[in-house]
Amino acid sequence: MRRHSFARTVQTPTTKTRRLSDTGGFTDLGPHARQVEAIFDRLAQAPAATLSILVEAHRLVGPFSPGVVQRFAERLAIAPEELFALCEAHRLLAGRRQPCRLGICANGPCAARGGNEVERVFAEKMMRFEPLRCQGACDLGPIVCLDHGAPLAISPARARSLARADPGEWEELLAVEKPVHAFKTEPRVAFEHLFAKGAHQLATARRLGLWKSVEKALALPPASWLDEIEQSGLVGGEQDGEPVIDKLRAVARGEGPRVLVVDALDLEPGSTRQRVLLERDPQRVLAGALLAAHAAGIEEAFVCVRSEYEVVRERVEQAIAEARRAGLFTLPETGLSPLRVHLRGFSSLAFCLNPRRLVEALEGRPPRPLSELSPLHRRGLFGRPTAVIDAETLACLPAIAERGAAWYRGLGEGTDGGAAAPLKIVTLGGDVKRPGNYEISRAHSLRHLVETLGGGLLQGKSLVALQIGGASGPYLRPEALDATLTDASLSRFGARLGSGAVIAISDKSCLFDLCRREARFFIREACRACDGCARQMEELGQGVDRLGQGLVAVEDLLAIDRELQKRACPLARNVARPLRSVLADFPEAFAAHRGRECACFPRRRKA
Repeated sequence: MRRHSFARTVQTPTTKTRRLSDTGGFTDLGPHARQVEAIFDRLAQAPAATLSILVEAHRLVGPFSPGVVQRFAERLAIAPEELFALCEAHRLLAGRRQPCRLGICANGPCAARGGNEVERVFAEKMMRFEPLRCQGACDLGPIVCLDHGAPLAISPARARSLARADPGEWEELLAVEKPVHAFKTEPRVAFEHLFAKGAHQLATARRLGLWKSVEKALALPPASWLDEIEQSGLVGGEQDGEPVIDKLRAVARGEGPRVLVVDALDLEPGSTRQRVLLERDPQRVLAGALLAAHAAGIEEAFVCVRSEYEVVRERVEQAIAEARRAGLFTLPETGLSPLRVHLRGFSSLAFCLNPRRLVEALEGRPPRPLSELSPLHRRGLFGRPTAVIDAETLACLPAIAERGAAWYRGLGEGTDGGAAAPLKIVTLGGDVKRPGNYEISRAHSLRHLVETLGGGLLQGKSLVALQIGGASGPYLRPEALDATLTDASLSRFGARLGSGAVIAISDKSCLFDLCRREARFFIREACRACDGCARQMEELGQGVDRLGQGLVAVEDLLAIDRELQKRACPLARNVARPLRSVLADFPEAFAAHRGRECACFPRRRKA
């Protein structure tokens, strides 16, 4: 590989990795050069850390130029074209758009809570802003970021104040970042210790008996503990809802070192359940990871969190260090060889909702066609048998270890779907009085969630629709309020709970505008590994805009969607799902948008 003059490298005999010399280095990165060098020093030799290095560096210096990618490739001993493709897939490269001080989350959940009105205020006042990707704080929405910093709550009234103020005063006018909301309900499993003071600390976890329950399960042979998990009926909290026992048994049968990937990324807009768990009780998730490792003979675990979750990263890192120092990661079947646990920061792109895409990113590889990827339990991370399990599911294992499978199954009595996943963390968003995370029984109805727990809609607003499962879910009419949260009940309306996001849409939002935003989101977040899929998704995005203007027929758009339905990619299959539900079940909303009579357009004043 040809080396540029600025990138003089040396090869150390011990590590066999390239290191930029003092004369080359990252000096052109300005004041962040030393910090970037420290990131490489800390992580360059760590397993599965390439993307984490890039993401951390990106948060410091912003989008990468081709020259910076070349320098990073030299340091990591990776072919520049491969690293460039990885950076491009994860949106880390510099674009043509000029940086902007104000950014607004442009996705459906924030727009449904007033983000559309904030955008209108900024546009009317001729304030420049840029649309942002999901910031993972949907229940605090609408969200604005100042100078690409932490997500801050904003309202239309505060947006008008910003328009009148000097830019130097913006920071004082915006609300400070608030923790993600979570509310007490009974009974609790994953949230059992969430509200205890200092629950994120090892001393508190031990005082509350968390690690005692882990010791109880570790005393069982792995086969017996696997049987206990199977009898509990625990299923994954992610989109597929696959029984956890299927993943663990498949990995346990695999050959060679086995791996656990903890998915705590909250990549579905509208859901913040993983964030609240790891922010407040990372000890419980780590305990669950150890229990899963014991069941399947797993030797190494990677906890994947979003890079913008700074508090989460700090607390998980602290929790891992405390547990490691206390010797809590030692498994009975491995003797003195403890479970190796690593924290990895990720870019928050929706294509990693697919577990195989998540593992591919963890490997530091650019996306390839799904047909080229093997099943994870056979050839997962670096060819090793791999289980991908979300943080919510792992957080249930300590309670099962303490009280037994029969107790957990008993919590599911009264649900149409049986005992599988009797409780679920639901993120309630939209125009309700108490948005946030609730761990509730699936036997409860949507009405109980929205009106009793959520306090109903904000004053002066009425419910027109519910979106179930997050930004990729369909919109349901208010008649669905009496459905329970079980998939058996929701399936009668063509929905399933999936990621656990439920968004209440009021008459102050335009349903067509929301589904257009969601289509744009998934098109923007697609991996683009397959040319045909990427092209059809772009056509669909352009078609949605033209449909709203009356420039294309509905049938033409649905024809593109039918082609996308044939794709292997779940992102492609779901990109138009909200739009399909609006066109089929809310024709009046579509007609109102076409007639410029919806919330997207200011009301006409009477003469």
